[in-house]
Amino acid sequence: MTQGDVRPFEAVAAEADLDVYTSAGMRTKLRRAVDEGARMLVADLTATTYLDSSGLAVLVGGLKYARQRGCRFGIACSRETLLRVIRVSGLLKIFDVRSSVADFAEEGVADDADEGGQ
Repeated sequence: MTQGDVRPFEAVAAEADLDVYTSAGMRTKLRRAVDEGARMLVADLTATTYLDSSGLAVLVGGLKYARQRGCRFGIACSRETLLRVIRVSGLLKIFDVRSSVADFAEEGVADDADEGGQ
């Protein structure tokens, strides 16, 4: 990968349900975004209404995959029912969770400018 391939920010939208039936597709999309050069990856759960343990596992796996490759990882989610699942599982401590993708995008653009666009 050349430096021109690096993208500062990428948001990957989850399905309405992030569960055993959709988790493999989400895993693939998260990994592809990292492999294609994202430096900040956001799992967008803003339209997601259901999250089960396999969905949580994909998010944990996405975090690990991103970190191992020097990519930051966050979750955009404002739905209280999903936040409760993340909180009860103890994962709120390890995830950077914000209410919208825009919250991450603004930071990503600022970070890119701070680094001279590199």
